[in-house]
Amino acid sequence: MRSIELRALLCAGCVCALGRHAAGQTAPDERSQNAQQTASTSDPRAIAARRALIEDAMRARVAGDHVRALDLGRRAVELQSSPTLRRFVAEELLVNRRWSEAAGMAELCENDFRSAPASRPRDEHIESCRQVRSEALSHTGRITIHWVAAAPADSRVTINGSLVPPALIGVPMVVDEGRSRVEVTHAAFRPISRDITVLAGATVDVPLELTPRDAPRPLPDPSGPSRARPNAGIV
Repeated sequence: MRSIELRALLCAGCVCALGRHAAGQTAPDERSQNAQQTASTSDPRAIAARRALIEDAMRARVAGDHVRALDLGRRAVELQSSPTLRRFVAEELLVNRRWSEAAGMAELCENDFRSAPASRPRDEHIESCRQVRSEALSHTGRITIHWVAAAPADSRVTINGSLVPPALIGVPMVVDEGRSRVEVTHAAFRPISRDITVLAGATVDVPLELTPRDAPRPLPDPSGPSRARPNAGIV
């Protein structure tokens, strides 16, 4: 993993661009993107709130409070996204070791900048987003969930609390390296909870099978494990 100091160097252009946002200015390569996102910022109060969030997020980053910087940056994105703001959030996700989220946000950031007119700053942003994505993906694996038997369409499947859409069942999904929890709930079936360990670069197959709530539970083996008498074998 690269050092935080190196990441801070990579973020320098992003901080400058965010500074323009906070001051009410817009970089030329973002105007076309922002022109499509006026709905959430037509309210002057929302514009002022977003500006304040960006300023506070930058101050938090400089102070080394990356948890707060991430929180504030994500709130600003909810009000209005922009390529540089997405880059900022992707970098903060990386520093916070939220690998899969960082990879996804960096990909959105890269795609945003690629759709902008060619320029040197644009190319630098694209390269920075690409580096963040590459670094993040090196700390991820994949989980593939599939049903052993057909399951109701309204079964609720989550990975680490995030809902898995039915369309992604059977599709490898990027997760952070380490432990992930897969859970399934449905009113008519017993809940499922499984902890899965995923190594970086690996794909883990997770078969799931629902059991009706009223199905009899399996009885213990009547023979059971053999228990030796306390003095067995002692002479």
